Amino acid sequence: MRKQATIFALAVAMTGSVWCAEEAQTTALPATATPATVTPGEKLTIQYKWDAQQPYADKDYKVFVHFRKEGENKVAFQDDHGLPVKTSSPEWKGTIQYNKTLTVPEKAADGNYIIVAGLYDKAGRAALKAGEGVKALGGNSCQVGSFTVKDTKTGILAATITPEEAAPGSTVKIGYAWTAPEPMDRDYVAFVHFFKEGEKKIAFQGDHSLPVKPSSPDWKDTVRYEKTITIPANAAPGKYLVVAGLWSKGVPRPALKAGEGVKASGNNSYVIGSFTVK
Repeated sequence: MRKQATIFALAVAMTGSVWCAEEAQTTALPATATPATVTPGEKLTIQYKWDAQQPYADKDYKVFVHFRKEGENKVAFQDDHGLPVKTSSPEWKGTIQYNKTLTVPEKAADGNYIIVAGLYDKAGRAALKAGEGVKALGGNSCQVGSFTVKDTKTGILAATITPEEAAPGSTVKIGYAWTAPEPMDRDYVAFVHFFKEGEKKIAFQGDHSLPVKPSSPDWKDTVRYEKTITIPANAAPGKYLVVAGLWSKGVPRPALKAGEGVKASGNNSYVIGSFTVK
């Protein structure tokens, strides 16, 4: 037994590879994640590679892919999928390479994630050989790559509104707040639409420039400021929702991270508060 272990260790040292099991017919090769750093809610494309020694007899495996936060055993999310060729067909030979795109969950925590993959069917998992740059794990699975999740989206926080009840023609002060992990790609401005509750038509609005340029180094931490709006004299009594977001001419509105008390309302707009016209 000691002699066999020594031979196995020597083989690993010479080849740089580890067999998940002796009967492995396929080698898992390193996967490439693009982009290497991704924001929750954004698309991530992974290029998978397998080196097939020969087809499997009457076995058409699928791929399981588990994403784990580095240092944790719990599966954070996954992307199981079928292969572009059947593993029982003659095409399952040599290097099999393809791309798969998934959306990183909005709730994915910041950190480094490892990509754990393998082949499976109803009967179980296929034995795999771990190629150079791939780490063999337990249960016939291999760590084939990694990527980083970092939430760089600007956040929008709940507004402070005073007074909460106001008459038509009077003014209301609205305190806006944005969280800025890092500068944005351009100088957006704020759009603010006021909707009478239950209606889809904009009753009036309060679009404005931000106190600091979002593309500048000053766009950091929490940006707070106040704006005063005048309620139109002909505004009908009732509750009004304050819907806000960022925009720039000619480009889609950026997705924002909704803070506590903020509700997404479609097309990257967010309900940040309300007041009553009385």
